[in-house]
Amino acid sequence: MEQTVKISTEKRQVKGSAIMDLKRVVLTLCLTMCFMGLQAQQNIASTLQKGAYENEWVLKHQLSMVDIYTKYADCTTPGHSFSPEIILVKVINKTSSKVYVYWNYALGYDNQVLESGADENLVQVSLDPNQSVEGSCGNYLENKLGVFVRFKNQEEILTRLILEGIHESKLN
Repeated sequence: MEQTVKISTEKRQVKGSAIMDLKRVVLTLCLTMCFMGLQAQQNIASTLQKGAYENEWVLKHQLSMVDIYTKYADCTTPGHSFSPEIILVKVINKTSSKVYVYWNYALGYDNQVLESGADENLVQVSLDPNQSVEGSCGNYLENKLGVFVRFKNQEEILTRLILEGIHESKLN
C-alpha cells in the first residue's frame, strides 16, 4: 500500500511538472511573438522615417483580375522651393475583359491615424483589357494613384498606408 501511494504521488508530481513546463513554453512563445510584432512595427516606422522606400514597383496586392504595385517617388521640381515625396500606385488588369477596381486609403502621419471624409480617400479605377495605369508626380492628385509622404526634410511623415476594402469586378 505504501508503495502504491508513493508511485501515485510521483505520477502526480511528474504530471504537474509537465503541465508547468508546457505553460512556460506557451508563455515564452507568446512573449516572443509579441516582441517580434513590436520589433517589426518599430522597424517599419524607422524605415519610413528614414525615407527608405522602394524606388522600383513592388507588388502589394495580387487579386484575381488585377495586380496592385507601389513605389516611392521624389517629386522635386527644379526651381521650386518644395520637394514632395510620394508613394505611387500602379494597377494592372490581367484579364481580356474590362475591369473596375476600388479601395480606400487608410493613412497615418507620425503614427496618428488620419480621419477623412467618406470619399476623400476612395480610389476608383476602370481598366480596359490588359491595360495598366499608374500614378506619377504629375497626376497623382487627379487620379488618386499616389499618396503624399512628406516634403523633404520635414519632420511629419507618412507612417501608415493601407489599401482597405479592395474590390474588383468585371465590366461588360
